[in-house]
Amino acid sequence: MTLFGCLLMVVISGFIIFRLLIGDYYEAFINTCIVLSLAIVMLYAFRQSDSNRAGILFIFVNMTACVATTAMFGSTGLFWAYLVLWVNFLMARKRIAFFANLALILGLFFTESLYDTQLESITFLVTSLLITVFSLVFVERLQHQQEELERLAMQDPLTKIGNRRMMQHEIAHVVALFRRNEQPATLVLIDLDHFKKVNDQQGHEAGDEILRQFADLMRSNIRQADGFYRYGGEEFVLLLPDHDEASGLGVAQMMHQRVSGKIEQNGWVLRFSAGVAALKPEESPEAWLMRADQALYQAKQTGRNRVIVWDNNMSTGRRELAVDQPVD
Repeated sequence: MTLFGCLLMVVISGFIIFRLLIGDYYEAFINTCIVLSLAIVMLYAFRQSDSNRAGILFIFVNMTACVATTAMFGSTGLFWAYLVLWVNFLMARKRIAFFANLALILGLFFTESLYDTQLESITFLVTSLLITVFSLVFVERLQHQQEELERLAMQDPLTKIGNRRMMQHEIAHVVALFRRNEQPATLVLIDLDHFKKVNDQQGHEAGDEILRQFADLMRSNIRQADGFYRYGGEEFVLLLPDHDEASGLGVAQMMHQRVSGKIEQNGWVLRFSAGVAALKPEESPEAWLMRADQALYQAKQTGRNRVIVWDNNMSTGRRELAVDQPVD
C-alpha cells in the first residue's frame, strides 16, 4: 500500500505540475484532491494499523480517481482503469476487490460517451474482465505460496510436527490468554531415553525413523487443540491448553503409558522421560519452559522412563535458558 500509494502520488503530482504549466487549473485541482486523498488513506493505515479498512478506502480513492479522469479526458482515462483493476487486488481482500472491479467495469462500459464504436466498448469489457480474472488467479497463487512458506517455516522437516519457532509463537499466545482470562495451561517437556545409542549403533537413518514414528504416535493420541513440537534433537514439547497441573500431569502419564515402550527397532525399545509444569501467574514463556526442563532433569536423574511434575525444591541452574537450546 505504501509502495503503490507513494508511486501514484509522485506520478499524479507530475500531472499537477503539467496542468498548472498549461493553465488547466480545474484539472490540476482534481489531481491535487486525488493526491491528498491517497495521503490521508496512507496516514490512516499507519496511525490505525488497520490495513483491511485502509485497503477498502484505497480502492474507493482509486476508483473515484479513475472515474474523475475518464470524466475529464474521455476515453484516455480508460488506460488508468486497467491499472486500478490490478492494484485493487493488492490493496484489499479478493472478494471486495472483485466486486469493486465489476462495479467499475460496468460503470465505464455503460458510459457510451467514452467510445466511438460498439466494438471499442466490447473490447474494453472483455479486456478489463480478463485483467480482473488474471489478477484474481495471481493473488490466489500468491496467497497459496505464502501460506505454504509459512507452514514450512513453522514445521519440523523430519517429523512434520511444529518446530521451535511455532512452539515459541503458540506458547506466547497461551501465556497472553492466561494473563487476560486466567485460562490454565501445562507444558510437558519430553526426552527420549538413551537415544544417542541408536544413532551410534544403528546409524542416523534408524534414529530419524524412530523420531518419525514417535511423533506420529504422539500426534495420534493428543487432542487437536494440543500443541506438539520438536524442541531439538530427541527432545519434544507437548503444550496442553485448558489443563491445570493435576490434569496436565494426568495427560502426561497417560501418554507415557500409551507410547513409552511401544516402539522398537532392531532390539532397541523407545522409552522417554518427561517433565511437567503448569503455567504460573505473571510467568514468562522462558521461565515456564525452564521449569518443565527442571522437572525433566529430575526425571532423568531419578532413573528415566518416568514423568515428574515440577515442584519448588528443584534446581534452577541446569541450563542458562532452555528456550535457546540449539536445534539439531
